[in-house]
Amino acid sequence: MVIPLAAPILLCRVEVPDRHVGVVQRFGHELDNPTLWGGVTWDFKLNSRPIENYQTFRQQIGTFVNPTLLPNPIKLKPFDVFEVFAFSTVDVGAMVRVMGFIFPVRFFSQDGTFRSWHTL
Repeated sequence: MVIPLAAPILLCRVEVPDRHVGVVQRFGHELDNPTLWGGVTWDFKLNSRPIENYQTFRQQIGTFVNPTLLPNPIKLKPFDVFEVFAFSTVDVGAMVRVMGFIFPVRFFSQDGTFRSWHTL
Protein backbone atom coordinates (compact mmCIF):
# COMPACT_ATOMS: atom_id res chain seq x y z
CA MET A 1 0.00 0.00 0.00
CA VAL A 2 1.30 3.47 -0.82
CA ILE A 3 1.23 5.95 2.03
CA PRO A 4 -0.09 9.30 0.79
CA LEU A 5 1.64 12.51 1.72
CA ALA A 6 0.54 14.29 4.90
CA ALA A 7 -2.39 12.02 5.74
CA PRO A 8 -2.36 9.20 8.31
CA ILE A 9 -3.47 5.93 6.75
CA LEU A 10 -4.77 2.78 8.41
CA LEU A 11 -2.56 -0.15 7.38
CA CYS A 12 -3.86 -2.89 9.67
CA ARG A 13 -6.96 -3.43 11.81
CA VAL A 14 -7.71 -6.37 14.13
CA GLU A 15 -11.13 -6.52 15.77
CA VAL A 16 -11.79 -9.10 18.50
CA PRO A 17 -15.25 -10.69 18.33
CA ASP A 18 -17.60 -11.20 21.27
CA ARG A 19 -16.65 -14.05 23.67
CA HIS A 20 -13.06 -14.07 22.37
CA VAL A 21 -9.74 -12.75 23.66
CA GLY A 22 -6.61 -12.04 21.70
CA VAL A 23 -2.95 -11.18 21.87
CA VAL A 24 -0.64 -9.38 19.45
CA GLN A 25 2.76 -11.05 19.76
CA ARG A 26 4.81 -10.03 16.73
CA PHE A 27 5.10 -7.03 14.45
CA GLY A 28 7.05 -6.39 11.27
CA HIS A 29 6.96 -3.69 8.63
CA GLU A 30 8.90 -2.57 5.59
CA LEU A 31 9.06 0.28 3.11
CA ASP A 32 9.63 -0.14 -0.61
CA ASN A 33 12.53 2.33 -0.27
CA PRO A 34 14.52 1.66 2.93
CA THR A 35 16.27 5.05 2.78
CA LEU A 36 12.97 6.79 3.62
CA TRP A 37 12.47 5.43 7.20
CA GLY A 38 12.97 8.90 8.69
CA GLY A 39 9.99 10.26 6.76
CA VAL A 40 7.40 7.80 8.06
CA THR A 41 5.85 7.90 11.55
CA TRP A 42 4.06 4.80 12.88
CA ASP A 43 1.32 4.53 15.53
CA PHE A 44 -0.29 1.58 17.29
CA LYS A 45 -3.74 2.27 18.68
CA LEU A 46 -6.01 0.24 20.92
CA ASN A 47 -9.64 1.38 20.84
CA SER A 48 -8.55 4.65 19.14
CA ARG A 49 -6.03 5.45 21.90
CA PRO A 50 -2.24 5.38 21.40
CA ILE A 51 -0.38 2.46 22.98
CA GLU A 52 2.50 3.52 25.23
CA ASN A 53 5.94 2.94 23.65
CA TYR A 54 4.36 2.39 20.22
CA GLN A 55 3.21 5.90 19.39
CA THR A 56 4.85 8.16 16.83
CA PHE A 57 7.93 5.97 16.35
CA ARG A 58 10.12 6.01 13.23
CA GLN A 59 12.46 3.07 13.65
CA GLN A 60 11.93 -0.30 12.02
CA ILE A 61 10.60 -3.10 14.24
CA GLY A 62 11.18 -6.42 12.52
CA THR A 63 10.58 -7.07 8.85
CA PHE A 64 7.54 -8.16 6.90
CA VAL A 65 9.08 -11.60 6.37
CA ASN A 66 10.42 -11.96 9.93
CA PRO A 67 8.28 -10.01 12.44
CA THR A 68 9.87 -9.19 15.80
CA LEU A 69 8.54 -10.63 19.05
CA LEU A 70 7.20 -7.72 21.11
CA PRO A 71 8.76 -7.48 24.59
CA ASN A 72 5.29 -7.21 26.15
CA PRO A 73 2.41 -8.76 24.15
CA ILE A 74 -0.61 -6.55 23.61
CA LYS A 75 -3.62 -8.22 25.25
CA LEU A 76 -7.03 -7.79 23.64
CA LYS A 77 -10.40 -8.38 25.27
CA PRO A 78 -13.78 -8.82 23.52
CA PHE A 79 -14.66 -5.97 21.13
CA ASP A 80 -11.16 -4.42 21.31
CA VAL A 81 -9.84 -2.88 18.09
CA PHE A 82 -6.08 -2.86 17.43
CA GLU A 83 -4.88 -0.61 14.59
CA VAL A 84 -1.60 0.34 12.93
CA PHE A 85 -1.37 3.76 11.28
CA ALA A 86 1.38 5.38 9.22
CA PHE A 87 1.92 9.07 8.54
CA SER A 88 4.38 10.07 5.85
CA THR A 89 6.12 13.20 4.66
CA VAL A 90 7.41 11.27 1.63
CA ASP A 91 5.65 9.23 -1.05
CA VAL A 92 6.48 5.61 -0.19
CA GLY A 93 4.97 2.11 -0.25
CA ALA A 94 4.61 0.20 3.02
CA MET A 95 3.82 -3.34 4.21
CA VAL A 96 2.77 -4.41 7.71
CA ARG A 97 2.48 -7.85 9.32
CA VAL A 98 0.88 -8.40 12.72
CA MET A 99 0.98 -11.88 14.24
CA GLY A 100 -0.86 -13.20 17.26
CA PHE A 101 -3.83 -15.26 18.37
CA ILE A 102 -7.55 -14.96 19.00
CA PHE A 103 -9.11 -17.57 21.30
CA PRO A 104 -12.75 -18.39 22.07
CA VAL A 105 -13.51 -18.01 25.79
CA ARG A 106 -15.36 -20.60 27.81
CA PHE A 107 -16.19 -18.31 30.74
CA PHE A 108 -14.94 -15.17 32.44
CA SER A 109 -14.10 -14.72 36.09
CA GLN A 110 -16.92 -13.78 38.48
CA ASP A 111 -16.08 -10.09 38.44
CA GLY A 112 -16.12 -10.04 34.61
CA THR A 113 -12.42 -9.32 34.14
CA PHE A 114 -10.90 -10.65 30.96
CA ARG A 115 -7.48 -11.38 32.43
CA SER A 116 -8.84 -14.42 34.29
CA TRP A 117 -10.37 -16.27 31.38
CA HIS A 118 -10.37 -19.89 30.35
CA THR A 119 -10.18 -20.87 26.69
CA LEU A 120 -11.73 -23.91 25.08
